Amino acid sequence: MAQWILNSLVIAVILPRAADAIAIFIARQFMLKMPNAVLEAARIDGAGELTIFRRVVLPMSGPLIGVLVILSFMGKWNDFLWPLITLQGTENLTLPVALSSMQSSGIFESPWGPIMAIAFLSMLPLLIVFLLFQRTFVQGIASTGMK
Repeated sequence: MAQWILNSLVIAVILPRAADAIAIFIARQFMLKMPNAVLEAARIDGAGELTIFRRVVLPMSGPLIGVLVILSFMGKWNDFLWPLITLQGTENLTLPVALSSMQSSGIFESPWGPIMAIAFLSMLPLLIVFLLFQRTFVQGIASTGMK
């Protein structure tokens, strides 16, 4: 099980979705509500576009980053189809695929106790990530799309 957890973490954390459609939409909506007065004040002070992005936009994007981290981590952590197709051997499986493979063909032969225990333990990383980014997640979801 420890190897399955490590495999799930590698896929969820190290290989994040770079161009997820919902992430692009949420980021666009968040950036549209960025106050133009702040950006123009930085331009008047002589800051270039990269400096404005790095020193003005990114510090104001905490809620956006919190939302995207939670949604991306949750999507990758629970991903089933791609790991099922690409991974071979039980030592390489992620938690969702391993849980599915633990079930045998008959419903009464399945080890439901261990399956439920592993399913509960697989929720803990999601809960921890949500608790770490809870405040920014709520701010980001509440402010997305409002001008």
